[in-house]
Amino acid sequence: MIQPELIIITGPTASGKTEMAVRIALEKKGVIISADSRQVYKYMDIGTAKPTPEEQKGIPHYLMDFLDPAQTYSAGEFARDARKLIDTFMKEKRPVIVCGGSGLYIQAMLGFIPEGEKADPEIRSLIRQKGETEGWDILWRRLQERDPEYGKKIDPNNIRRISRAWEIIEQTGKTPTEYFESQEKSFPWKYRFIVTDIPRKVLWHRIEIRTRQMIEKGFEKEVRSLLDKGYCSSLNALNTVGYQEMIAHVQGEYSLEEAEKWINIRTRQYAKKQITWNKKMLSRY
Repeated sequence: MIQPELIIITGPTASGKTEMAVRIALEKKGVIISADSRQVYKYMDIGTAKPTPEEQKGIPHYLMDFLDPAQTYSAGEFARDARKLIDTFMKEKRPVIVCGGSGLYIQAMLGFIPEGEKADPEIRSLIRQKGETEGWDILWRRLQERDPEYGKKIDPNNIRRISRAWEIIEQTGKTPTEYFESQEKSFPWKYRFIVTDIPRKVLWHRIEIRTRQMIEKGFEKEVRSLLDKGYCSSLNALNTVGYQEMIAHVQGEYSLEEAEKWINIRTRQYAKKQITWNKKMLSRY
């Protein structure tokens, strides 16, 4: 039996992923699953460049615009939800396009980040105690000895990742490398990647155009509305390039021109990180 197509479109912000996904979905009569960690939130349309109903062109979009900004949504939760949707659509013989620049979400969906194991609070607490009493540098060195392949990927100052690695070991009896490999094998569908890779100068120009369009569409009003609704600027949803700068403008720290300048600068920085992330991720295939 031939599997319906499963296409994963990724690339840096403002590189044309959404337009490509919609075009392919129209051609193949498929559906789109958004892999964007900020487009999951309601009331955050302009600053996340969420496609409008007109831009969606009638294509069903999933995992977009369904969470309150006060909620959190982990890569593991996305992986679980995306896999359920893919399974449903594959059984219905409908092509699926997964589209987004959140590399962590895509990696989790493919099984490189554990999504099935929820942290045991007791185990987490014990590891925290060890880290605080014995030293996180000691736990990091032990991790290097236990799982050299995974250990070399972790910064010795990244306490969260060191803790998570030991949680996996204590909870599953497997090293992180073994656990991730078993997760990877559990992704049963064939897929292909499309990367929207465009010249840097073109990308920088597109970023500047998009920032200007966001401001003209009412980005400041959107941010004011979020703050008026009682959403705190420290929320994970709002701790995002674009929103932080516009919040600073609304609170009198930046002029609108300064906010626009810093949005462009930090969006370029974010795009560079996405490009690097994608190169590392795609080198695994």
